[in-house]
Amino acid sequence: MISISEAAPAKINLTLKVLGRRADGYHALESLVVFARDVADEVTLSAPADPERDPVIVFDGPFATQLNQAVDTDTTISTAWRLLSARFPNLAVGDVEIYKQIPLASGLGGGSADAGALLRAIARCNPDQYDQAAWLDIARNVGADGPVCLKSQAQMMSGAGEVLKPIEEFPELFAVLINTLETPPPNKTERIFAALNAPPARGASTVAQARCTNPVPDLHSLDDVAMFVRAHGNDLLQPACSVMPAIDAPLAALARTQDCLIASMSGAGPTVFGLFATRSAADAAARDLARVMPTWWVRATHLG
Repeated sequence: MISISEAAPAKINLTLKVLGRRADGYHALESLVVFARDVADEVTLSAPADPERDPVIVFDGPFATQLNQAVDTDTTISTAWRLLSARFPNLAVGDVEIYKQIPLASGLGGGSADAGALLRAIARCNPDQYDQAAWLDIARNVGADGPVCLKSQAQMMSGAGEVLKPIEEFPELFAVLINTLETPPPNKTERIFAALNAPPARGASTVAQARCTNPVPDLHSLDDVAMFVRAHGNDLLQPACSVMPAIDAPLAALARTQDCLIASMSGAGPTVFGLFATRSAADAAARDLARVMPTWWVRATHLG
């Protein structure tokens, strides 16, 4: 088997509404999700030296050190591999290398993006065993962002992440992403949801209800997207700022930036984003912000 590479683009929650706690313990969500096409990890699948041994998973790149040190700890990608091999024991699978360029625990879905890219790479090697429903079920068991990161295209995501509706003609827009690279506290997502203290879900609290009740918005222009983001926001922003006060500074810096249409946070943070009408405006803003705060991770990107 020759080497096969798949990009694992960063996931951006342009909006995130928390509808409440479901009876199964998950939270019912509605989120407009897009992907940063030029901010991505890279997952490479290659033939093992010995076909009798288990595949080796290694990490490289600027955010690999912590993952390589945690050799006895499950990662999202090792979980995806374990679930897939249990479901399809005769898959042709080789060693896996992940080049990590997405910060860890950043609200950008890096682990889920890696798992989605691995599943896509394995599917390319095993087209006769690929089953979309089975692959989606495995992605769902990886985590809430698993299904949307397997699809890796603009979607309205609802339920607990398992209900997806594609946005076929998402308009071109650009963003600046910022992460201060301060280490998030342990269990930051659980702490943020606890701080939110959402009530029990009503309405779209089951998969069937979410499929029926959550329409796909009409987003044909940059103005449409900006209006939608302003109207819906991210319900986790305020509780996230209480858990991670470092979010405040980059969010305020983006809001002050010339040509920034709107600034918000992705997922449970701490990465924040600002939307821009052109790539040149996003590039200029990223350069200025990186010069003022050289310790921050700052990236201009094309969303779509």
